[in-house]
This record gives sequence, C-alpha cells and structure tokens, in this order.
Amino acid sequence: MSESGTPNALVLRLPWNAERLLFVLFSINLALLLIDLYLFQIEPSEERRWLFDMNLEANVPTWFSATQEFAVAVAAWVVVVHHQRVGNTFARWAWTGIAAFFLLIAIDDASEMHERLATLWSADVKASDGTSVIKDAVQGFASYYWQLFFMPFFATAGALMAWFLWRQLGGLRGWLFYAGIAFYANAVLLDYFDPFTAIYDALAVSWGIPAGRLQHYFRDTEEFLEVFGTSCILVSFLQHYASLATCDEGGNFNPQVE
Repeated sequence: MSESGTPNALVLRLPWNAERLLFVLFSINLALLLIDLYLFQIEPSEERRWLFDMNLEANVPTWFSATQEFAVAVAAWVVVVHHQRVGNTFARWAWTGIAAFFLLIAIDDASEMHERLATLWSADVKASDGTSVIKDAVQGFASYYWQLFFMPFFATAGALMAWFLWRQLGGLRGWLFYAGIAFYANAVLLDYFDPFTAIYDALAVSWGIPAGRLQHYFRDTEEFLEVFGTSCILVSFLQHYASLATCDEGGNFNPQVE
C-alpha cells in the first residue's frame, strides 16, 4: 500500500523481444539443419551421423524439438493461470486443452509413440479375420499408417485451436500462430509423399541427384518446417502471455511490457 492509500501495482516487466527470440530459434533450427546436411555429405554411415541426423530419433534435433513443444505447453499453462485468476472459465479450460495437447506432442516426439502405435495397430488390423472398412482402409493406404490413424485427431485439434485463438491472438501473435500451423501442414504433406519413391526417381533423373540423397533433403525440409512451426507458436504464446503479465492487487491485468 502506498502512502496515499492506493494499492501498489504488482508489475511484472518482461524485458524480451518477440522478433529477437524468433530469430534465435530460427538460427538454432538452421544450424541443426546445416550440421545434418554437412554430415550427410561427408559421412556415409548412418550410425556415425546419428547424433545430428534430423531424420532419426533420440538425438540432439529430437531433444530440441521436444523441448520446444514442452515450452509451448508451459507457455499455454501460464495463460491458464491468468484466466483462472480473472475468472474466465471458458478460456481457462480452452487453454488447458491447448497445454495438454502440446504436452502430449512433446511426449510423443520424444518417444515416437504415434509411429509405434500406428505400426502395431496396422499389423493387428491386417492380421484380423474377415473384412471391414478399417481393414480395407489400412490395406489400401499408400503412406505411413500414423497419418491414417492419428491425422483426424491432429487435424481436429488444430482446427479447434485455430477457431478459439482467432479472437484470442492479434497482430504479430496471430500471424505467428497461423504461420506455425501452416508450417505443420506443409510438413505433414511432405511426410505423406515420403514413401512414394517414384517421385524421387523422377526428380533424380531431372535434377541429376541420386534419389536417396533427394529423399534425405526432403525429409530434412519436413523436419525443419515442423520444428520452426513450433518455434513460431512458442513465440506467439509467450507474446500473448506478455500482454497479460501485469496486474494490480485486485487481479486486474494491465499490459506493461518492456
């Protein structure tokens, strides 16, 4: 309480810059990509390239990707805390769902959960007796089975987030979030066409580059888009929280970001 009897403001000043953070994350993404490409050029052994190979799991790129996704979940959760404080029940539960979704994505990225489950389920479906719509769909699906089993869930979650955040986010925050979603969508599209070796064979003839090398480049592009998409969403959520990050003792929030 001040001498005049008015409540002191509890001011949380955030000395950060969204553009600077996005540049740092982009630089890390680009550095990981260039290291992978360099090692791919000079080292034919996949085992020796493993630590920085963006197409493999349980290595530095995977750690960075999962860490970013966990950070997005944390950023969404602190927004939940804000809405709990001001009593906005719908927004609180919506942001809780967003935080839970990205926590699940982080766990999945670190464990390859969706790929492993899709492989097990597709094998069980193929081995089942009789015929069914699901069995026909699995046997006729040309790409990776995780897209058949899990893409409806991911697409629905993405659409619900896009709908809810349309009014929540504005300015740079909104642009960054929807850019992140667009990067994700393009990464999924590249992943869908990845098993189609005829595409790489045709491009290899046209471009004079071995098909296996082309496939590695396209896979790197897919991973880069996915990870940088997460970077965009992380900065978007952090900037959104920064706009909510000051309050007085009565719980009224007044943005005051430096």
